[in-house]
Amino acid sequence: MNTIKTQVVKTLKPGQTGTSRFTRKYGAQLVAVRYRRKPLDNKTYTTVEIIVDEREYAGKNISLKSVHSYQRKQWVAVPIAFDELELRYQAKQMGAQWSKKYKVWVLLYHQAVEMGIIHRQRPDVLELIDDVEIHGQI
Repeated sequence: MNTIKTQVVKTLKPGQTGTSRFTRKYGAQLVAVRYRRKPLDNKTYTTVEIIVDEREYAGKNISLKSVHSYQRKQWVAVPIAFDELELRYQAKQMGAQWSKKYKVWVLLYHQAVEMGIIHRQRPDVLELIDDVEIHGQI
């Protein structure tokens, strides 16, 4: 689109009629579908609003530095496939522990970030793990 402004004529939320193909494409990242018109050239444009990044923010009177410091020391449960030999080796080298019962590796948050696998974390499983010692430092 060039610099001529468009006018929003309709905004739809995921699940409404007219959003299904975008919901299939973007899934939970889809926030809205908008139909815009550019009056000067009689064109209609369809735009989507998607979530491209997600992160926590510090609450009022709490420094982001302290939040990150706390988070770095938290345990995470992360699945690593059997055939991902390098990742498994790296996890072992960092002191990660294998939960045979839940088929996940337990390691510190900052280690999972360093390995590039933090997006795989399973907080629902971490609460259930009882076959790995996750108190204290690795």
